Amino acid sequence: MLTFIQFLEELATDELTIPASDMERMVSHFGTAVRGMGHLNSEGGLAIPIKVIQNAIARFEGHDLSEAVRELKSDKQLAEMLRLSEASVLIGHITDAYREYFRELMTRYQNSSNPDESNRLRDRLVREVFGS
Repeated sequence: MLTFIQFLEELATDELTIPASDMERMVSHFGTAVRGMGHLNSEGGLAIPIKVIQNAIARFEGHDLSEAVRELKSDKQLAEMLRLSEASVLIGHITDAYREYFRELMTRYQNSSNPDESNRLRDRLVREVFGS
């Protein structure tokens, strides 16, 4: 378990990275929607903005986050469970939150009149589309 300080340090980072091997295991258990939760990085892992995860968990009301974590850790591959599981719901929420994050980033870029901000937002968009 993380200490309070470690937890805050994790929240202070821009994104969390799921290593390639873990991502592929999740894809084999929960389908290709897993890849929609973020963008691929240069090592083949999946980078997910922390803001996206926070937004998805806020939407997870009425679901059991602990059960979702257990399911994500599990090696079971039951097709019916994949559609109805807490982990599948969480993956869906993260995927939806990532799409909203990307649209918001694109809108901010399109509406920006500040050249420095436009360059910074463009660089973030390029990273989201093409990876780091």
